[in-house]
Amino acid sequence: MRTIIDMNHQMVKVTSTFEDFTRNLEVALGRLDPTIIQKVGAEPAFVEAHLKLRGGEEDLILFDI
Repeated sequence: MRTIIDMNHQMVKVTSTFEDFTRNLEVALGRLDPTIIQKVGAEPAFVEAHLKLRGGEEDLILFDI
């Protein structure tokens, strides 16, 4: 099976330092509680609700840094 996904790449010039940018990005994104993954098989509805709550400003979640 093959799936084709169209993508649009955009470049944005960032004038802040790398450290400032990454700090602000991490604040804007949600962060996954790693212990939640253990519940995926037994409590999928709980995990889904957790992910929706932790989605951050853009409904995106950091899984790991």
